[in-house]
Amino acid sequence: MSNKDEKIRKICDQFRKENENKPFNIDEVVVWAVNKKLLDLPEINNILEMQFKKLHKEVYDVVSNEYGLHNNKKYRKNRVVKTDKKDGTSGFLWDSVDTCSRDHMWGSVKQQREQVVSEMLQMKIDVDVWNDIHQNEELIQLVLDFTDDIAEREVQ
Repeated sequence: MSNKDEKIRKICDQFRKENENKPFNIDEVVVWAVNKKLLDLPEINNILEMQFKKLHKEVYDVVSNEYGLHNNKKYRKNRVVKTDKKDGTSGFLWDSVDTCSRDHMWGSVKQQREQVVSEMLQMKIDVDVWNDIHQNEELIQLVLDFTDDIAEREVQ
């Protein structure tokens, strides 16, 4: 864990203590931490960069949330694949389901599936830990087989 991550973790712990360990909203933590001078607002030195990031987000929001209809099935029109650039950084390539290659679609599906598996693993670990800590309460039974859930939603 980086020093910055550790600092943020401690700030969150302090916020929770001051708020009786109640559930919290990230925005509330940020405002509280800035007001207490525990976090500094970044200086915006470059208006062009700020505007570029704003436009990037606007385009991303549209592209990532565009849906089509095919044989009465609503589908996400654009698929993304994370790629490695020559300079060692990562990039993202978007393409339309209507026209993309099989390689692009398969790469996108594999990456999305990996994200889902990682989320489910983390959910299972979280539930296992909660069940271990709260043995005096009814245990949470987590079902990770989504076959019935998907079948039900396909007919809706």
